[in-house]
Amino acid sequence: MYIDGHFLPYYGLYRISKGWHGVRQISMKGSYHFLVVDERFAPWLFLIRSAAEDLLQKIPELIEQARWIGAQAGVSQERLDPLIVVFDREGYRAELYRYLDGKDLGEGKRRALFISWAKYSDKWVNDLAEDQFNRVAPVTYEIWKAEVIPYLETTRTMSQYGKIRAVVIQNGRDKKRAAIYTNGTAEEIGAERVVQLICRRWGEENAIKELLHKHLINYTPGYVLEELEEQPLVDNPEDKRLGF
Repeated sequence: MYIDGHFLPYYGLYRISKGWHGVRQISMKGSYHFLVVDERFAPWLFLIRSAAEDLLQKIPELIEQARWIGAQAGVSQERLDPLIVVFDREGYRAELYRYLDGKDLGEGKRRALFISWAKYSDKWVNDLAEDQFNRVAPVTYEIWKAEVIPYLETTRTMSQYGKIRAVVIQNGRDKKRAAIYTNGTAEEIGAERVVQLICRRWGEENAIKELLHKHLINYTPGYVLEELEEQPLVDNPEDKRLGF
């Protein structure tokens, strides 16, 4: 499941919490839509929350909601246990990673297998030798043309978390590099699959755009203008003065 947040601006008169409008790059009054889509980018879970909350706080809640919905729909525990969640850099935090690992529950009590872009990777990914990118992952998209992305697999040490599995990709004509973090082992999920899932995450952004334009998820209920069936006729007081 892919998880992301969308800021819903508010232009009314009431004083409410401000959030960050990622497109306009300004602080505004509003709220957040937290959205979950499946691997084909079909939306199936929404949370609307105050702008005082952020994605870091909502990811655990969305995971619990997803598990509950799956159980209610009759999905077996065997299919719910290896739940894979994919999210952007906004979810990058050692505290969240430890929670998803189930560190507070004991050994073998992981809540979810996560895949996320790593922050601050530009400080070290460009030091890697070119010849280390000797494996490729074919990635197909819903709209864009398919591409082949070179990658390598390594291990990093993350502050307040410890050792973490990292997959570094190199993409585009300028060979731009980025790192992906996951708590899944190589036996649970191959590096090629990790690359495919995170690179296809842009499909969720496209799904949000479609929801904006076709389903008006940015709409805030307000006044509705309806033409009266019978228009009331009122005499113009100026008619008498002008002699009409």
